[in-house]
Amino acid sequence: MFVAHEDQLERLTNLLAQARLGAGPVVVVGGPVGSGKSTLLRAFAERAAEPGGEGPSPLVMTGSGDPEERSVPFGVLRQLLHGSTDGGLGDDQELRRLLREPMPTGAPPQRLLHEAALAFTALVTGSGRPLVVVLDDARFVDSPSWHCLTAMLRRVRRPRTLLLAADSGQGAPPDALRRSLRTLESQCHTLDLPLLPVETVAEQLGSARAVAAEAVAATGGHPLLLEALLMELGAVPDGMPLAEAGPEDVSRAMTGDGFRRALTALLRRCGETTADVLRARAALEPGARPAVLAELAGLDELTCAWHLRLAESAGLLRKGDFRHPAVPRLLLGETAPEERRRLHARAAQVLYADGAPPRAVARHLVEAGGTDAPWALSLLHEAAERATAEGEPQAAVDYVRLLGRSSSDERQLAAASALRVRAEWQVDPVQALRHLPEVVHASREGRLSARDTLSLVSPLLWFGHFEDASDAIQRVAAEQDRLTHTERSLLYASRLWLSALYPAAVRELGRQEVASGPAGADSQVEAALLLALVLCPESPAGAEMAAERALRRGTLDERTVMLCVSALVALIHQGRLDLARTSCDRLVAEAARRGIPMWHGLLAALRAEIALYGGELDDAVRFARTALEVVPAEAWGVRIAVPLGILVQALVARGDYEEVDALIGAEVPDALFQSPIAFYHLQARGRYLLAVGGYRAALKEFQLMGELAAQWGVALPGHMAWRLDMARAHLAAGQPMRARELVYAELGRTGGDDAQGRGPALRLLAAAADGESRLELYQQACEALRATGTALELAHALAGLADAQRAAGNAAAAAVTLAESHRLARACGVRDVERVLSADRTAVGPEAEEGSEPAAAGLSEAEHRVAALAAAGFSNRRIASRLFITVSTVEQHLTRIYRKLGVTRRGELATVYPLVDAGIG
Repeated sequence: MFVAHEDQLERLTNLLAQARLGAGPVVVVGGPVGSGKSTLLRAFAERAAEPGGEGPSPLVMTGSGDPEERSVPFGVLRQLLHGSTDGGLGDDQELRRLLREPMPTGAPPQRLLHEAALAFTALVTGSGRPLVVVLDDARFVDSPSWHCLTAMLRRVRRPRTLLLAADSGQGAPPDALRRSLRTLESQCHTLDLPLLPVETVAEQLGSARAVAAEAVAATGGHPLLLEALLMELGAVPDGMPLAEAGPEDVSRAMTGDGFRRALTALLRRCGETTADVLRARAALEPGARPAVLAELAGLDELTCAWHLRLAESAGLLRKGDFRHPAVPRLLLGETAPEERRRLHARAAQVLYADGAPPRAVARHLVEAGGTDAPWALSLLHEAAERATAEGEPQAAVDYVRLLGRSSSDERQLAAASALRVRAEWQVDPVQALRHLPEVVHASREGRLSARDTLSLVSPLLWFGHFEDASDAIQRVAAEQDRLTHTERSLLYASRLWLSALYPAAVRELGRQEVASGPAGADSQVEAALLLALVLCPESPAGAEMAAERALRRGTLDERTVMLCVSALVALIHQGRLDLARTSCDRLVAEAARRGIPMWHGLLAALRAEIALYGGELDDAVRFARTALEVVPAEAWGVRIAVPLGILVQALVARGDYEEVDALIGAEVPDALFQSPIAFYHLQARGRYLLAVGGYRAALKEFQLMGELAAQWGVALPGHMAWRLDMARAHLAAGQPMRARELVYAELGRTGGDDAQGRGPALRLLAAAADGESRLELYQQACEALRATGTALELAHALAGLADAQRAAGNAAAAAVTLAESHRLARACGVRDVERVLSADRTAVGPEAEEGSEPAAAGLSEAEHRVAALAAAGFSNRRIASRLFITVSTVEQHLTRIYRKLGVTRRGELATVYPLVDAGIG
């Protein structure tokens, strides 16, 4: 045993000494089931039989009761006869003859009881030695044996007798054994074996108190469980010292085979009824009502409460609930599968009858594999609705799957499939995409309600199925007069989402309709309205205040998550990066804790965007990668452009161009270019091409941004100012005049009111200037950026200022300025500082001819077309599709192109082969 109970053993030894002197006590050893009473009794029996002291050694007789053998007459008496320490009873033939007599059914006749008691008394008296009787599980001693034993103890009337009986902790109330022993007219002592406290465990382990506290908290201090737990802890991976074990190690140890066997042994000692009650308790949620537990266990409440107290005394429960979540899992895991399913089916019925919430009942229906109860299908649907709304999508998917297996009603199945798409979009969008076509088909056939049809709009927009989303909205709008207020609100929200994410589909949706919606709009309407307002060319000031209010809401759920996303987008567009960063950090942490991939991925992508535009490049890379890890690329739909575009831009800004080579050719859905989300993709491609020298290719990307923004009537934020990006490309191409025109156009668009955009614009004007004006403009740019800009923008401006100072003959000032520039750039995460900071500050020379191109090194016409597309960042598969050739042919062309142009990788192609007119839009 883990604890030897030395103190209790010493006390029993002292009582034996008193018995030899004439005290003749009775000792009842009590304590929880499995607390070491049997071990203590065996140790005492061995010590009592040892010779020593004056006079003859005691005659030690041992026996043990058994609940399953309680009906066997004289069973324990036979044990006492055979269990005497040295056979010192003498001739016991008469008693054995009596015990062999045939007995009628039921209790032995009184004659036989009387003669057996006399024969047993004669044997004990004839030994002439002190007597020690040790009885384990005394409550389960059969009645005839108990009659003979107590009769013998009364008749002997010799003081040199000690009866040691262990209270099993089962069956009758604890005082029953003591009451039955009062007839012996002996002094009755009680010796209890308590559960072990933290201090005792820490002392005997010789380890830190924290480890002992964790072990006792998990086991209640029960010696049997403690010993098994500590043995498992000693076998943790990597040979971890026990003193270093923490809560996670304790939880892992409780799943080990040794602890499982100890728990099973303890349950066996508690008795089958107590074990059944504990299994029922394990099936129910913590805090279940006593009446529900009693009903599930098939007991009355008083009996059930008694078994709970027994389990609590054994350290398994605390205030009616399990001490550690591993225990109920082990209990149910050790239950046979069919029995476990029956238990959960019964639990569902009991909870439903008790009026429990739908989700509490549905959980058991899933574990049971279903039920034929008429209420089950509607309850599963309601539970799935609630789970989806409360941010528990995996539970909703489980409920809907069971509903789909259990129902044959087409409309009910269609509604369940729509609900499944809603839930799976949060957990596994790829699965949602697989089920989407069948649900869209059901909607077109009229098997879905208006609400379920509108629930399809979000996943359809997500995957770029804009026409299907528009059709769904029009089908519901055609029945607008019959819609409920909630359905009208959802219709309005759906139209707003469509206007924001697919502007070409709703050109007729005017500014006035966007700004006004149904009274009492819910979170979904607020989210769509906020995003639509942000994308309006003249976004009202109220959008920023609405964003702040939205982020002060409570925890995330299906209704609020998109509202928070829209609010963060609004703050990013307004340049409120500090508030956006703080709010997004909280939301990312909550989404990660909740384990909902889509929420986590969306919010991580926004956090990457905040970091990128705040000049925190390492954070931008880290959060963008997190977004792409928790949600795989194929599950992002058209929104893949957000995390991928942010990641590309952050890597380019750090100077990690080789890593970008593997990303820039990634496939994106064709539908992307029908949505403003395309701006992320176009800006990322343009900045990469600009960084590697593909100036004309970059110009086309930035120009397309401007064309789409004008076509859709979308307002781009300052960090997506395509005119400034075009100005950078013209500067790199040696065309400062065109660069200045674009910068002035951007300043004219903002009216000079954009304080955050003024610094970057002045920096580009300085790069496009010459002479004294160049130095003065760089100074103004640095001043503006110190006040409102990011550290990375300031680093670029300071690098340009250093060039201007050096050109003006002030080398000392230039060195100081350049050192500050490099320090800021490194702090922002820039790796290749020299190369990155050289951008936008190329010395101004003669204006290059607008359409000039380098020589093409003798490429064939087919190679020209492939080179142009590859330089623009197209993947081999997309090049093959565009030119109607095989991927293998593309690869062969590229091999020859690399050789002719003297390059070794795709990223170098844009530097030596700017984009020619190959029909690339």
